[in-house]
Amino acid sequence: MSKRAFFLRLGAFVTRHAFLIILFFAAFVGAALYYLREFPIRSSYLDLLPLGDPLVEKYESVQAELRGLDVAAILLKLENPPEDMTQRAQLLFAAADRVIAELDPAVIARASYFLQAQEKIPPELLIFRTLYPEERERLSTIVAELSAYLSRLAEVQGISFPRELPNDPEELDRVLGALVEAGQSALKLFAEIPEIRDLLVEASEIIERAQRRTIPTEVGQPLLSLDHTRLVIQVWPTQPVYASQEFNRRVRDELKRAVSAADISRLGVTAGFTGGYIHSTEVEDSIRRDMALVTVLSASLIVLFTLLALGSPILAILALLPVVVSAILTVAWAKFSVNGFNLLTTFLPALVLGLGIDYSLHLFSRFSEARRDGASFAEAILSAVQTKGGASLVAAATTTVVFCCLLFSRSRALWELGVIMSLGILISFISVFTLGPALLVLAGRIFPKMRGRPLLDRERLYRPYRNLLLLRRGVIFFCLILTALALAQAVRVEFKFASRELVPPTSAHAVLQEIVENFGGEIWLGDVFRVFVPDPRDLGPLSEKLKDHPLVDSVFSARALLPWELLGEAAKLQHIPVSQAKIGLSSLSALLERWPELGSQMEETAALFSLLELRGLLFGEVRKALVFSKRAEDFFELAEEFKATDPAPIQEALSAMDQALEGLEGFAQKLRALPSEEKLIEQILALLPEEIRAQYRISRGYILELRVRPALYQGRNLEEFVNWLRGFGLDYVGSPEIQLALEHHMRRDFFFTSGLALLFIFLVVFVDFRKPQRALLSLVPLAMGYAFMLGGMASLRLRFNFTNIVISPLLIGLGVDGAVHFLHRYYEEEERHEREAAVWAAAATAGPTLGGYLTTMASFGALLAAHTPGLRFLGASALLGLGFTALWTCLFLPALVAELQKTRRGTKVP
Repeated sequence: MSKRAFFLRLGAFVTRHAFLIILFFAAFVGAALYYLREFPIRSSYLDLLPLGDPLVEKYESVQAELRGLDVAAILLKLENPPEDMTQRAQLLFAAADRVIAELDPAVIARASYFLQAQEKIPPELLIFRTLYPEERERLSTIVAELSAYLSRLAEVQGISFPRELPNDPEELDRVLGALVEAGQSALKLFAEIPEIRDLLVEASEIIERAQRRTIPTEVGQPLLSLDHTRLVIQVWPTQPVYASQEFNRRVRDELKRAVSAADISRLGVTAGFTGGYIHSTEVEDSIRRDMALVTVLSASLIVLFTLLALGSPILAILALLPVVVSAILTVAWAKFSVNGFNLLTTFLPALVLGLGIDYSLHLFSRFSEARRDGASFAEAILSAVQTKGGASLVAAATTTVVFCCLLFSRSRALWELGVIMSLGILISFISVFTLGPALLVLAGRIFPKMRGRPLLDRERLYRPYRNLLLLRRGVIFFCLILTALALAQAVRVEFKFASRELVPPTSAHAVLQEIVENFGGEIWLGDVFRVFVPDPRDLGPLSEKLKDHPLVDSVFSARALLPWELLGEAAKLQHIPVSQAKIGLSSLSALLERWPELGSQMEETAALFSLLELRGLLFGEVRKALVFSKRAEDFFELAEEFKATDPAPIQEALSAMDQALEGLEGFAQKLRALPSEEKLIEQILALLPEEIRAQYRISRGYILELRVRPALYQGRNLEEFVNWLRGFGLDYVGSPEIQLALEHHMRRDFFFTSGLALLFIFLVVFVDFRKPQRALLSLVPLAMGYAFMLGGMASLRLRFNFTNIVISPLLIGLGVDGAVHFLHRYYEEEERHEREAAVWAAAATAGPTLGGYLTTMASFGALLAAHTPGLRFLGASALLGLGFTALWTCLFLPALVAELQKTRRGTKVP
């Protein structure tokens, strides 16, 4: 049985049992809607990755721990912080107490803004959390200035005159020079003493204030930021985050309700929410909003294009109803087969509308054309089903074949897309060619004279196409030149896979970044590798080895939280020679007590040196005489300076310095007496919130974070870096390596599924047309559209990524539909209009073909409004591919067929 005969019988059956068919679809849709009352959306980008991949499974387990899934957090923030730090803390504590009092115990098990340490925390550790940022910076500056002075102070020695002078002139000069230098050094130190005293006293007061500020360990350490402008409330819900998405939503709503009821805005406090409960809910809400927005936008555009293509509101409604039915049934199939949508398949309802309406447009356009040619209502229905059924079946088969090819993908996302849409396309085709004619039968009883007047009907397009085909050689040449230019650009298209493009931005993620930045150390927004170190003692040595690689920007671990890291330069207090400096102070004090005596001794010694100079000259000891002459002048100058210096204020300053050094010495001793590095890391981590602690240690070990430079993605850098890292034999995981592995998988899927789709599509159209040259002819607009898509992507700097890589096999399946309809109509018109077959075929099919492509483009174009970056990339790539394919199907293919007709038959084509 031929296709035309089969579809004629199908049309006859549908027209005879139209009411039963409508009832069947109504019942089926009602059951589907009931089944879809709850529809799952899997919002993790890991759902896009290959099934069973060990690298992915390891990454998933690490990410689960890093997210701190079973804790939610409320970040309280002062809008206009007062100057006084204590007042800031009091406002935040009051706001937190209000919020906690409002929480429902049925949803929230407990909440706290204090850290109850699991082990006893040394009191000296708490100072590192109570030093304000400006105090820490000032202390660092003071330490840097004090280090040099106190080192010189530690070297101070008393000034004492030798009992006997050496006979050797050089030794004599050295001994006397040392006395002069000691005196000058003492004078210089005395001159700096007021300034140094002020610095020592300031440093001592800073440390004393911070120690008074320390909160007793039995009360707990509040989760205050260092500047006291933020406070974190940790919240433990009654169920884990993986219990259900419904419970996660309850947690989010409860936190928002409690904050609203607490009315913390009166205290000048705002609140943000984060944690696994909040993030998963916001991602799903964002995806659902995207899905609804994309579906509404695409549906609106599809309705508009359908109305323009058919020229009748009633026909447009009748054409859309089977497509809406197929979309509902496809979504139900998605839930049944793969448990809902993932991040890539959320746009499928819009896609089903865009693809399904293509079949409706061709069917209803042919019905309208038959009615305008004088056929009765029933004859027009049968004619439309008979003539368009075969071409639409081939178009549906090519698209279905493409989606079936995705079943061979390693990527779970592409595989699920293939499962859903391979049946979804058949559902659309069956709905259109069974429910569509049945609806026409029902409408014919109400509107027996109904016929459409499309904007681009056959009669309106006949003359433009007749004139266009007179210039067919110019059209062919022009199109080929443009295609060659597009191909030159196409080779620049890149592959780059970034997981951040798959998940929409959320406020929970922004709040978490703010918490990490203010409570957990410096935040890094670039890519990282996480190395897991079992023993904290290995963190330091391993950091030194790994940070030497040129692609490593920095290395971050729990060592960044150690006191000497938190204090910065101020940590050098532990190395300052305080004890030796105190000895130097004692020496200076002793000098001051003998100050008048030293001055007199200097004068007497200078006079004695003058006599010794004269004696040396008389006895011919010239070199000794020169030494005594030079040092006599030095001692006279020192004597004058000693007399000009008042020792009383200096003595007072030395006493103040001695007291300040006592305080600094106590602090330095605490620093030196701290536990070992590995023990200290454990104690510091106990002070951190649970969701932040996971940034430094998980079950696999302590995290050593390699922060890599953007140059990692240039050339073969990533592959070489991964090989270098593997050479250490470390346990590690990194999103760049995941992306590298996925890129290999997706590249393989890209070329394999595209090639497989092209092969199967060629076989489908070959079986339909029975001649290979006709099958190849139907692929020409597709090849040109594909080249222009690649060229356009390169020009717009779009790259293939996780989402838009699917457009390659999709375009291969969708791009051939218009050519199949045109060629079917061309071979049909050859029997009636041999010389103008190409003109009549183009004029008859251009309207529904453009309508079909525009509706499909509307489905993808609506993705540009999505919040998820990857979906926007998919929309842009699809618009390029489908737009140019539609252009060459309606422009280049008729010109090429007309030229081939003339060449083959020598017939003049008008």
